[in-house]
Amino acid sequence: MSLTSQSFVQDDLPEALAPDPQNKKDFKVADNCFAFSPGQLNKLYNSKSLPALYTIGELHGLEYSLRTNLDAGLSAGESILPGAVILEKTRQAALFKLLSCYYWQNIKLPKVDCQVRVVHSGRLRMVHINDMVVGDVVYIGPGDCAPADGVVIVNHGLEYDESIATSELDQIEKVTGEKATANKNPFTISGSKVLEGLGTYLVTNVGLYSMYGRIIVSLGTESAPTPL
Repeated sequence: MSLTSQSFVQDDLPEALAPDPQNKKDFKVADNCFAFSPGQLNKLYNSKSLPALYTIGELHGLEYSLRTNLDAGLSAGESILPGAVILEKTRQAALFKLLSCYYWQNIKLPKVDCQVRVVHSGRLRMVHINDMVVGDVVYIGPGDCAPADGVVIVNHGLEYDESIATSELDQIEKVTGEKATANKNPFTISGSKVLEGLGTYLVTNVGLYSMYGRIIVSLGTESAPTPL
């Protein structure tokens, strides 16, 4: 398939990452330098899908396809990614051939003014929430509200309040992406609050592509997650 194409082969997509009828536009992204589209990554959080996580290749599949590093994060000052990631195999032998160029446009939620702790080139630094991008590694602790969707990398007793997104009132215990089970998942949903524990997670969806962003759009409001 030509690298100038703006679509991928639908027949090669496993059911776990198949497009949702209401969000088809999110599954075709021009100038996408990653192996997955925002729509495909959002499938992780739709019903907290372990099949989608396994199809993507779990944490190391995300690390490779999003061109980041689970320990060091993105490179400081990096803004342009040359070339494209072509993921020949995932855990379910899916074939994805996508495009090259820049990070996805960082669609911003309105009226948000807070700083987020991220790891860049192995060092913890503060960035504005609107400057976060896919592939960032975020540090979180008690009282923080998750600024984006992602998958837990390091977990020291993380427990979330996800009621804002899922209406679940219980404290949700998390595990890392490598230890996911049917009863415990590694998914961090934007807008959820950290009640206990410390850890890091890999950002997969930001702004209006995130779960919280979709809620904001559906409600037609301009509120945003509580600052970290």
